[in-house]
Amino acid sequence: MMKGIFSLLLVATLFSCSTQKNVYWVNSSKVDCVGVGPMSCMQVQKGNTMEEAQWQNFYSSIDGFDYEPGYIYKLQVKEKRLPKDEVPADASSIKYTLVKVLDKQVDNRAFANGKWLLARIDGGPINRSIVLPTLEIDLDNKRIFGSGGCNTYSGPILELSQEVIELGNAVSTRKACINRNIEATYLKTLSQVKSYKANQAELVLLDENGEEVLAFIRQQEKEQANLRLNDIWALETIDGISVTDLENRPVLEINLTEMRAMGTDGCNNFMGGIKKVDGKNLEFGVLAGTRKMCQNMAIPDQFGKSMLQVKGYQLVGLNLILTDEAGNQLMKFKKVD
Repeated sequence: MMKGIFSLLLVATLFSCSTQKNVYWVNSSKVDCVGVGPMSCMQVQKGNTMEEAQWQNFYSSIDGFDYEPGYIYKLQVKEKRLPKDEVPADASSIKYTLVKVLDKQVDNRAFANGKWLLARIDGGPINRSIVLPTLEIDLDNKRIFGSGGCNTYSGPILELSQEVIELGNAVSTRKACINRNIEATYLKTLSQVKSYKANQAELVLLDENGEEVLAFIRQQEKEQANLRLNDIWALETIDGISVTDLENRPVLEINLTEMRAMGTDGCNNFMGGIKKVDGKNLEFGVLAGTRKMCQNMAIPDQFGKSMLQVKGYQLVGLNLILTDEAGNQLMKFKKVD
């Protein structure tokens, strides 16, 4: 009799170990990850409390959970360990099933992420006849980018919580522009920002007293040119070959305000127009240049040929990659500080 009771207890214990319930937190945005292949992963952590530094990529799915970006979830999840013969190839041995959504909160950080166009400064409307400043918040790299209406700027995000935003010193290009702008006032005001409010359509930045100083509307995603293009870039590789002569390497400056490109091919200076540019496409017009003959023309000649083939671009961190019509890499540049 005792043996039978012991066997029942053992079976009950094994069953309880194979199925259990845990509290899961799910972050407000997914991240690119690599499982069996490239994929998009939720970020999760287990436990009754959430710690910002504890997010981990989640390579499975939670049955019954309808994920919506922009919210942080607290879930009760049932974990069931599957027998080996029931586990599909390259799949998790644990089946995750939603028991209950314990909490769902708006994550202001997810709403703040993206591209914004200035609508108000110090509570007043902006004269629409000027070139409007822009702001891009890049949470993945913890940086801001944008245009003051003349020069481009970038800087670090030192802190970003549900309400607080602390920006590091923004570095700006120093071109002298003749167009009407409020760049100096805008950049000075941006340095006063201490907190924020955000939703899908509007971003409001506040000073240390909680007063509105800047307000933005979200830029419509219609494949607009990435403002980070508007900078000076030094060539690192061309046709898969690294550029070793750093003193004489080609340098490309892209000016989106005037839709022009200029720089040096490593021997001669050049200048010309930009025929087409949007969120992924880039095409240069005729680039006119000086005609000096330098001791080594290999890189300058290849640079000129490659510029004629450029049809697209990618921005990866501080690198600019120019691609041909098929999407193949022609040249890789690094942002000049």
